[in-house]
Amino acid sequence: MDKLIFVLSVLVSGQAIANASCPNDAPIRFDKADNQILLDNKHRLMWMDCVIDPTTKTCLSDNQSGFSVTGKQALEVATSATIEGHSDWRLPNVKELVSLFAHECEAENAKLIMQLPDRLNYVWTSTTASSGSSAGLLALSTSSTQLVPWAISRSGPAVLLVRNIDQTVE
Repeated sequence: MDKLIFVLSVLVSGQAIANASCPNDAPIRFDKADNQILLDNKHRLMWMDCVIDPTTKTCLSDNQSGFSVTGKQALEVATSATIEGHSDWRLPNVKELVSLFAHECEAENAKLIMQLPDRLNYVWTSTTASSGSSAGLLALSTSSTQLVPWAISRSGPAVLLVRNIDQTVE
């Protein structure tokens, strides 16, 4: 009986801590703008709220395949995409991506708003990996937020695009 009471008290206190770390009166971090745009008010970023098709440079739906691209393709998509009147899209850096997927309260809100495929495992970052055999770009695991060095010629991660909100419309 003592063990049961202890386990229940741990569960209740854990839930209280989780609720305390997610205040209901916190400012709204994410706003859904028009046409697949997600505004991150906290970091002043504008996200495409979907995985980008490297061929059409438009959003892929969850039932489409082919969101696995090489690092080279990801960089080409980011530098050549003109979406929603903006041509200054880029691959997010590690810090920006982690801010979407790592923080329990904010990340859950982002995941509810963003149109990400259920099978999305890795996303390209603009951050380079070390030199040598692991040279390339870093990819972020969307489930564990672990960083993985990924050869730029090897496919696997998907493309999410971001831009700074404060930049002017081009």
